[in-house]
Amino acid sequence: MSSSPVNEAFIELQYKYLGQHATSIFANTSIGRFYNSFQLRSRLDYPMKLPFYIEGDLTYNQWNFFKTSNYFYEDKTPSYLVENEEHARISVGIPASRQGKFIFDAAYGHIRDDYYQTNMFTRRDTVDKTFFDFYTNGFLFEINSLNQKQFAKSGSYFSASFRQILGEEKNTPGSTSLTHDESVHYRRYYQLRLKYDNYFQTIRNFRLGFYSEICLSNQQLLSNYTSSQLAAPAFQPIPESKTVFQPKYRAFNFGGAGLKVIYNIYKNIDYRLEGYIFQPYQEILRNEQNYKAYYGPTFDKRYFIASTSVVYSSPLGPLSISLNYYDKNYKSFSCVVSFGYIIFNSKANE
Repeated sequence: MSSSPVNEAFIELQYKYLGQHATSIFANTSIGRFYNSFQLRSRLDYPMKLPFYIEGDLTYNQWNFFKTSNYFYEDKTPSYLVENEEHARISVGIPASRQGKFIFDAAYGHIRDDYYQTNMFTRRDTVDKTFFDFYTNGFLFEINSLNQKQFAKSGSYFSASFRQILGEEKNTPGSTSLTHDESVHYRRYYQLRLKYDNYFQTIRNFRLGFYSEICLSNQQLLSNYTSSQLAAPAFQPIPESKTVFQPKYRAFNFGGAGLKVIYNIYKNIDYRLEGYIFQPYQEILRNEQNYKAYYGPTFDKRYFIASTSVVYSSPLGPLSISLNYYDKNYKSFSCVVSFGYIIFNSKANE
């Protein structure tokens, strides 16, 4: 529940059978204006000398960025943005320690992005459509000892993932596009992502946190600016940033880092002050003559995110009020009151 337009309902049913092998079956759905999903997942655990599990899932995700803001028409950023993704995935997990694991996976999926190239559209206009049929495989190494899923204040998290993506991109222009010919491109690229999040005990009621993220990829620009931005990985260090489309914080290659200061006011009530810097290797820019994408100069610009919040960690989830700042945005400041966790089913190609 939130004061922003991202209210969500999440429901999950689980069936577990403990025999010679542990069997788990999950079915969950998310329903809301911004995010809708359905997932069916099954997992088999094998308690051998080197224990491991095999997991498979069928997932459908939809993100509707058009419904998460009310100031699009005064912004130059394309407004009607809807991402649809469906995939089938199988993965194998092996423990690396009491708090770590290796995961190897492979997936086949389909992505469809619907969008207008400009904010000046009417009901008679038709959307551009970008389709991407893909196969991906990769591995993930993860260590997680954070005490909470969201607004953690102790423990640490580290992950390193490497992924190969192969696919076919097909672009069908709509009425707001400056080109009218369909295009088909075959894509093959690799992606390496590193994340590190750690919290340190300092003096009395103070804690200091450090967060960093690096993304390296040889991914190419897509048929136009908007489809390239939708395909680019995003830097999203605070909860609200996961629910809004912000081109300035998306790039194929980037580094991001920040500090967090946490002060315990009383028992489960904390005050948090966070600041981050986002440095793209080359910013993805838009050619206003044809709406194509092109790269900006190397390390030319960087952007900042700041957040201050009061969080009550209740037994049912965090209750928070946050004031957030996004550097050089049309609407730089936002105030959000929320209760509960932001839960997304992961994308297969990230």
